[in-house]
Amino acid sequence: MFGHLLGVEGLANGADLPRPDFLRSTRSMNEIRQFVYDILDAKEEQASKDDKGDLQRWIAAAELPTSPRETPVSEALTELASASQRALLLAVAMLHGAHADVIDGAASALVASLPGAPDAALDRSPLGERLREIGADADPARHVRFTRSGYEAAVRLFFWRHFPELHGVLATWVRVTLASNHLSDDDRTEMAGGFAAQCLDARYQRYWTALLRLLLSRLADRPFETTRTVDARIFLHVADPSRLTARQPTSPPPITQSDVARQLAAGWALAFTRLPGTEWASHASDWLRCAAEDDTNRHPLLNVLIEGGRPATAVLPQLYGLAHRAPFRDVIADLVLNQISAVQGVELP
Repeated sequence: MFGHLLGVEGLANGADLPRPDFLRSTRSMNEIRQFVYDILDAKEEQASKDDKGDLQRWIAAAELPTSPRETPVSEALTELASASQRALLLAVAMLHGAHADVIDGAASALVASLPGAPDAALDRSPLGERLREIGADADPARHVRFTRSGYEAAVRLFFWRHFPELHGVLATWVRVTLASNHLSDDDRTEMAGGFAAQCLDARYQRYWTALLRLLLSRLADRPFETTRTVDARIFLHVADPSRLTARQPTSPPPITQSDVARQLAAGWALAFTRLPGTEWASHASDWLRCAAEDDTNRHPLLNVLIEGGRPATAVLPQLYGLAHRAPFRDVIADLVLNQISAVQGVELP
């Protein structure tokens, strides 16, 4: 996966790939993608210098405790000393693009949930001024975004890594905010996806195992006509095959649990029928790659993916095409074809 992403970004050609310390621990596909983004940030940071560095040095920079992507956030926090400023910064990052009223309400709720006395509302500067202080602005429709591209992801990452004592507070804040009637579907997607990306590591399992069963239930245990496109996108964002196959301390991997497998298949059916192939193909390829690399969970992964294609039979040939064109086709293509044929009721010679 790491070498593939390096190749896609033009950072390596597959020969003599380095083995970063970062990969000595089990990492999710989302974490590996984030690491590659940090390497790209390190490369970009060196681009204007005489010594532009090389892949090894960019990797070393990405492995620092504060990655190149986080450095601007760390510097900003030296100026943003109050709880209300930092809460507003995080609220914009978690609800990037939301209406100013939603941002302000979420920031105020976060401050109120922190230990100690919350800031008095009338003692603060007007919202527009406070947004400018944190590097954000509102458009004419009063939707708020950072002025620096990609800054929202850096802020989310920084707060999660460097304020571990607030993990429980943030998890509760996210849950309460998502339940608000003031959020749009896009707002919920942004916040749920941003939070899920931070807590996919196994050590944060208590936060995501329960931000996952509930979500899958919401997506799968309801009439299809009541689902929306945004539901399919949320599913694709959280359905990380490496985490679904990870061994749990007190239970088997989620992918092998019948209720979870049924809900995951329903999630894939939602993605296949609500979204164009350009949106789900890369995620399906991740599942196929994971199945090729994990002989223990290969069949459960493929069963879920192909069962999800049952209501959208035109998708099944596309899944076979992905498997047949992949570098790991010798491991998995025939198995995918056999399972697709079984779903279609076709008996191969």
